[in-house]
Formats: sequence, C-alpha cells, structure tokens
Amino acid sequence: MTESDFQGKLVHSLRNCNAIVLAFAGSKFQIPGIPDTYVAHSKWVGWIEFKGAKTKIDIKQTQLIKMLKYREVSAFIVREPNIICDAQGAVITTFIEGSGNSLLDTLKRLP
Repeated sequence: MTESDFQGKLVHSLRNCNAIVLAFAGSKFQIPGIPDTYVAHSKWVGWIEFKGAKTKIDIKQTQLIKMLKYREVSAFIVREPNIICDAQGAVITTFIEGSGNSLLDTLKRLP
C-alpha cells in the first residue's frame, strides 16, 4: 500500500465518523513542514502527518510538530500500518488498522 493509499483509507474512515478532515499540500505560501492533515472531531482535534512504513520524516516536519506540541496543540505522526509516533518518529502506541474510530479513541488518550 502506498502512503497516499494509507492516508486515503484513514481519511475516508475518519470522515465516516463525522470528523472534519482538511488536507494540506505544501506550497510556497505555507511554512515548510506543515503536517498533511487537520482533524476536528468531538473526540480529538489536531494535526496528523501521515507516513508510509519506511517514509523518512523531514527535519522541518519534526521541528513544526515539536513547536505545535510546545503550544499545547495536538500533533502526531501516523505511520502505516497502524502506528502513532512522536515528532522524532518514536513509536508511542498503535490503533486498529484502518479504523478512524480507533485512531480517534487512541489519540484522545495521548498527551
């Protein structure tokens, strides 16, 4: 499964849970490193950077996620197949693969 397939599957599942999911694409008008996706749901609100199983994390992504967390904004890396990581890519926990509801339930329990 490609990174975009993984992201698409989870975005679809999140929307089926009535989440508002906003995708962001890099451009010259945005600061570098902005996460892929903003999610707003009654269970959890925050930023997600989706990554494939072996996709590297850019230093600018790490820095921005750290800055968001410092300002008490939820931001995580969600890596294929079902892994939630911190800004450096260290595994924090897992969730039920492909389940937006499980992802939201897991994210709401994280600091």
